[in-house]
Formats: sequence, C-alpha cells, structure tokens
Amino acid sequence: MNNRICFLCATIYKSSNDIMTCPSCGEKISKTEYEKVLRKVSRSVRYGWLYRKVYEKCLQENGELNTRLCLKEAPEIINFIALAAISGIIGNISTDIVKKIISKIKVQINQRKSRHSEQDSLNIIYNEEEMEKFIKYIREFYECFDMLEEPIKKAIYEEIIVDKISTSLEKYVRLFTLDSSIENLNQEMKEQLCKSVININDYIESEMKFKPNDVIDFWKNIDNKKS
Repeated sequence: MNNRICFLCATIYKSSNDIMTCPSCGEKISKTEYEKVLRKVSRSVRYGWLYRKVYEKCLQENGELNTRLCLKEAPEIINFIALAAISGIIGNISTDIVKKIISKIKVQINQRKSRHSEQDSLNIIYNEEEMEKFIKYIREFYECFDMLEEPIKKAIYEEIIVDKISTSLEKYVRLFTLDSSIENLNQEMKEQLCKSVININDYIESEMKFKPNDVIDFWKNIDNKKS
C-alpha cells in the first residue's frame, strides 16, 4: 500500500516517490525516513497489541499457551493511530492533540470509498472501548511490558526472538550459498543466535520503541486549516 500519513498534519495521502510531499501542508520527507518510522510503529503494534491480545484470549480459554502463532501485520491505519498514541505517551503531545489526530484519521477513513469494508476489519477505530484498550496496551508496551502475566510475556518474547533470528538467518543462508566452510558458518550462526537471545531487551528498546526526541517535531501542523 502507498498510503502515507503526514507526521505534521495527519493528512493521509498516496505516494511512492523517494521524496514525499504532503498535499495539505507541504511537508517533505524521504521515503526511507518515513518507512523507518512506520517500521518501528508496526513492531510496537505487532507485539504490544496483536500478539498480546491473541495470547491473552488463548490463555483465558485454554488455561495455558501450548501453541505459537504467526500473525499478519496490522492494517496501516492502525499503525497511524498507534503513532498518535505513542506521541502522547513519550512526547509532549497533549491528550487533546492525540484525540484530534485520531479524529482526523477517522474522518479521512469515513471519506474513503472502501470505508465499509474497512469498518468491518478496523473495529478498533469505531469502537470506543476497543480504542481505549488499544491505547492502554501500547502504553503498557512502553511503560510496563515486563509486568505482563508471565505466560503472555514469555510467548511474546519468543515471537520477537524468532522474528529477529529469521532476519539474521536470511543473511547466513545467502553467505553459505556463496562461500565459506559449513563449520565456520555454523559457528558464526551460533554466535549470532546467542546474541539475538541475550540482547533481546536492547533490540526491543532500539528497534521497537521511540525516544521523546524522535517525535518532538511531530503534529505541529495539526491545526493547519488547509489540512
């Protein structure tokens, strides 16, 4: 999908250009920088919301977690809402501004031709209770993830490790195809896998969570009448 959200005025627009320009406020951003931000947001949503919600339901229904799942990414609109929520959680964005951003996203979704199918799949947008739960889970992912129920936390950590290791393994598969003895490659793979497990908390902090300075300039044009 080529839907983008302007980080200054929350206008949703389409672009696949290397340098993208918001049609409402004129803000420019490189595609690389934009995707870097959204990639971090999507990870917060994936592990802080999607996996937690599913595993909590499984634990409640079965009393244990004896399976692991591979969930698809959240719809991009959910990531847009998560970015607004995160800006309020870690930045100096007021609750009123966060609500204004989310309201603007809702208005734009309602104006889209595909809004009926989106309403079916994006219940979070149209259900206030679900929206509050979503923001609560994103906040807890940032502030107190270690305090989750142990089976839930363990399952989510395992998902993060598997996804991280999968990315590393792709590199080593390519290396093995090109070169090197299997003995040396295996040792390098073992070392990398150990690092993936040992450094998982550092990975979460660096690759899934924003710092306040990351969003300090966001949403400055949210009251721009043209947007």
